[in-house]
Amino acid sequence: MNLKRIVNYALENGANEAEITKIKTISRVAKLLGEKLTTTSSIQIETIIRIIVGKSIASIKVSSSEEAILKDSVDKAISIAKNSPPDPYWEGLTSGGKPTADKLEIWNEDLANLDIKTMVNYLNNDLKYAKNIADNIKIVGISYNYNESEIMITNSNGVDAEDKINGLFFLIETKGKKNGYEASTFGYTRGREPTLNTEQVIENTISRNKELLNAEKYQGIYDQAIALDPLATATTLFFSIARVITGTAVMEGYSPFKDKLGDEITSRNLTLIDNGILRGGWNSRVYDDEGYPRGTTKIIENGVLNAFIHNSYTAKRLGQSNTGNAVRRGTTLTVGITNLIIKGKTKQYNKLLSSYDELILVRNMPMNAHTTNYITGALNMVATEVYYIKKGTIEKVLKPMTLSGNIYQSLMRLELGDDYEDTFYNVITPTIVLEGLKMA
Repeated sequence: MNLKRIVNYALENGANEAEITKIKTISRVAKLLGEKLTTTSSIQIETIIRIIVGKSIASIKVSSSEEAILKDSVDKAISIAKNSPPDPYWEGLTSGGKPTADKLEIWNEDLANLDIKTMVNYLNNDLKYAKNIADNIKIVGISYNYNESEIMITNSNGVDAEDKINGLFFLIETKGKKNGYEASTFGYTRGREPTLNTEQVIENTISRNKELLNAEKYQGIYDQAIALDPLATATTLFFSIARVITGTAVMEGYSPFKDKLGDEITSRNLTLIDNGILRGGWNSRVYDDEGYPRGTTKIIENGVLNAFIHNSYTAKRLGQSNTGNAVRRGTTLTVGITNLIIKGKTKQYNKLLSSYDELILVRNMPMNAHTTNYITGALNMVATEVYYIKKGTIEKVLKPMTLSGNIYQSLMRLELGDDYEDTFYNVITPTIVLEGLKMA
């Protein structure tokens, strides 16, 4: 399909501007739930047409790349735009620009050839390995998920962008029961090679599940230092600060930091970087979802709010620079993080934990993080993997506890470990120690 021809057709038939996005997605999944093995393979094509007539905008999504269907959809979009109210803030589609990076190592041809049969063999080998070390731990599920995407974007302002990415994701879920008490957990890894190091993930997951079966109830309220491991940190920040550092949040007025550029909003030991062109980054691409070159944005530097992330619309409306963070969700374009990196002065992990007389460590993904009030910073999560530590030594495992407080206030005082992980929230972070939160 020639996207430029569809754009020209739109311009010839009444559109002032036009943008065509084609997304081809291939997915292969091998999954074991209990004793049931399922496999699925799919190829999906979506074409999103964005038409501007004057300052009126219309978008249509179709599951086709046939030219006749697309031309018919263009006609419909032009009709809708002509009958829609104008956006007084509209200043035009992006004109793109020269890419700031290439060779991002986000595509592996050998991985693209990974077939379902091989994935099933991987799964069966992993299940056998897990059962050999499981003891009283039940393997609830194991899965492999391969995904690849090819994105092509063309618009009437000269954008002609293309990206191709793929990756493999592994997940294991476990569950155990001891003396009437049940506990469950999960582990994962991902990469862009045809094979993944799953044995270590399996060992760690089963080991953690065994520990959790010995959990004790904590008596009282704990309000001292709390450590969040990388996934717990990523979960907390993804549902809080990542939501309000966008141009959309500023434009719509719900970011608590909307008037704080140049102000100190976190500890000086925190630098927050969005890097859309991180080599090998799970969410790296040459272009964003408007075809604008991605780049690197230092959002917070030594505690000071330095910038927000933008797409072309929010950048123009707020008089700031486009950072290449356009994210498409269906026909809606918004702003989102790419690879969000936590930086600062770090301590060796064991020394960090042992520097506190007492400490509670929260591992893995707390429940209900999505209910965090990202406007105020108020959170109320349930930590399901909790460890009580004295002078760096784990004294006991605790039963699930409620974690509450204000994350933005707690970020004013923190310490960082050196145990960096690239989590599945695309937040790259070490363990952090916060104060001002409570657990009960």
